[in-house]
Amino acid sequence: MMWVRLAEAAAVCACQRFWSWNDSMKLIANLAAFDLEAIEELGIAGLLLMENAGRAVASAVCQWVRQNEPMNRELNVVVLCGPGNNGGDGFACARHLTMLAGQGAFAPYHIHSRVLSVNDLDDYTGDAATNAALLAHYPVRVLAGPAIELLEKCVAEAD
Repeated sequence: MMWVRLAEAAAVCACQRFWSWNDSMKLIANLAAFDLEAIEELGIAGLLLMENAGRAVASAVCQWVRQNEPMNRELNVVVLCGPGNNGGDGFACARHLTMLAGQGAFAPYHIHSRVLSVNDLDDYTGDAATNAALLAHYPVRVLAGPAIELLEKCVAEAD
């Protein structure tokens, strides 16, 4: 089953085989601090950080698919988006997965991205709201709201 949760999850997953869960949570806290420093002290736009995080996770998913899945396969990917900027990272990831599908080395695969957001899309603000709005321009199915039945159905259909 392939899951894409948020940009920070990629780092956590990579580190969990070496670190405890507690250490992984510290890593997420450090990543949030790095984001804040990049925005406030270096002047890097938060939207650019989200875009880069989404692209990096989408690229990592594509690399994993190329190494582990047979060609010419249709893949259903579920991107779980939490509240706040976490959700914005996930929205960017889903958009990039959709853009990568059928291109370059990823051409033999057909990705159907689906976003499951714990919040209604109207509840997002700032950069996360911008990324949520951008999804309307892509063939990404968005299921929003806290209904657990949606999560269970999406997970059951994910590859």
